[in-house]
Amino acid sequence: DVQIELLASNDDECEWYGITCTKRSKEGKFYMRLDISNTALVGTLPPELFALLPLWIINLIDNPQLTGLIPTEIGLLSKLKYLVLQNNALSGTIPTEIGLCRNLQVLSFQSNNLTGSIPTEIGHLTDLDKTLSLNDNQLSGSLPTTLFDLKKLTELNLFENSLTGSIPTEIGLLSLLTFLALNQNQFTGCIPSEIGMLTNIETLNLKQEQDCYVFNC
Repeated sequence: DVQIELLASNDDECEWYGITCTKRSKEGKFYMRLDISNTALVGTLPPELFALLPLWIINLIDNPQLTGLIPTEIGLLSKLKYLVLQNNALSGTIPTEIGLCRNLQVLSFQSNNLTGSIPTEIGHLTDLDKTLSLNDNQLSGSLPTTLFDLKKLTELNLFENSLTGSIPTEIGLLSLLTFLALNQNQFTGCIPSEIGMLTNIETLNLKQEQDCYVFNC
């Protein structure tokens, strides 16, 4: 097991466990990548992580002993383009400060123990042009209308939660979607006709939990 305190093992952040620093310009500017996947990482996300303002990529996948909350300080990492915290044991709610990470292109919190609603601030992430994956958690409430401001999105995974309400007509605004999975929730009502505006869709799954049905009407 790797104790998460080992991340900040010395004063040079580029020497921290899992950190890679890469120069990007003649001026010597660089970006940081944190990649610790499938390493039995133990503990909670350390505050030192959110002082690494040049971070562009955080990839923490398959660490089932990575626990605790997603800190509100996540909003300090305004340069982030890739944030993947999937297949861990994170709990609590998705912090509203996620809306400050406006350069994100990929966001995945799938397969954790997250609760509460999807924050409306997620609609600020208008550069998301690949994946938003919040599936396999315990999220509840209805879909925020701001979700449909993410018009560059190509993959939306919200399956296996406890989301309720109807599927909004605004779903048709996500015209670049190739993959949409809303199955295994508790949506009710009609499948909006606007679903037909998703002309790029390749995979579509709307099947709901037992005793909860969505009708095309």
